[in-house]
Amino acid sequence: MTASPLILFTGDLADVSMSSYQRCDALRRLGHAVQSFDYGAFRPPETMAFRVRRRIFGPQTARAQDALLNRSLLALRDQVKPDIVWMEWPRTFHRETLEQLRAAWPHAIFACFQDDNPFGDREEERAGWELFAQNIPFFDIHFVKRAEDIVEFTKRGARRTVLAMHGVYEPLFRPRPEGAGETDYAVSFVGTALDHRVDHIRELLGFQRLPVDVFGRKWYKTASRWRHFRRFHAPVSGQAYVDVIWRSAISLAFVSSSNHDDHTMRTFEIPGAGGFFLGERTPKHCELFEEGKEAEYFASPAECADKARFYLKNPVLRDKIATAGRLRCERSDYFLGARMKESLSLCHPANG
Repeated sequence: MTASPLILFTGDLADVSMSSYQRCDALRRLGHAVQSFDYGAFRPPETMAFRVRRRIFGPQTARAQDALLNRSLLALRDQVKPDIVWMEWPRTFHRETLEQLRAAWPHAIFACFQDDNPFGDREEERAGWELFAQNIPFFDIHFVKRAEDIVEFTKRGARRTVLAMHGVYEPLFRPRPEGAGETDYAVSFVGTALDHRVDHIRELLGFQRLPVDVFGRKWYKTASRWRHFRRFHAPVSGQAYVDVIWRSAISLAFVSSSNHDDHTMRTFEIPGAGGFFLGERTPKHCELFEEGKEAEYFASPAECADKARFYLKNPVLRDKIATAGRLRCERSDYFLGARMKESLSLCHPANG
């Protein structure tokens, strides 16, 4: 392997809001040669015609799309000779495809990044992980999010599994420019309607009467959406997401209990953008940001509401904590470039 490796990066690279895009770009910003393969380009079009076809033909339509994806990746065998093949959420790559790539690139390190939870509590997603679970032994190294992932992956034949975290993608998540406008939202939350956060938002808006503006998918399925119609907004991503953080006095952060998470991308995005982080009290959150000085935490809707009301009445202290949170990102180097540099060094020590 050369001192400066060629990396084949496969992931959903549709736009800057995708975490795969951010990791791929971080590698390029580190000066590495990166050949990208965007499997987001193979995402089925959400047209009426396609939805009808999917409803009629079901799995057959998905299989055809997956076959095209696999053929397109295999077409790269003679075009590039990577030193590292970095695969993000490779849920639809066939074992035959991976074996043919290994045969074509026998000296390459095959790395898998996976911070979702294939073995969590989302029963409706379990079938979508079956192929990935079978392919776990193929990879030389897996980058995962939770300590329990190391146990689960090892049980299924993983050669090597290490913990990795997301980080602040600085080209996007940066402090608000001076004179950028007024604060429009007292409290905001950006995220999908799932897990215990649905009940928490219902209590915050209802019994606690906290003015929370919610941006995200699937909230139309909840009663809160219809009782507090004006508090719910369309999903936001990329710069529009950053704008919501900038325009919010307080930004809420819930973890995903069905994924067994103790931190999320918001953990770094909100402080990285200079926002006031009010998140669930987890061991990882408390390790990353000091409570009461660099962030604030809650264990219940009532505590969340109490702290939100307190800091809404104390803007000087609120701004001081938000600034300290951003400074902690800088002092502890929570930036994505540092994360990717560390991960790459584990693929091959010479690349650290």
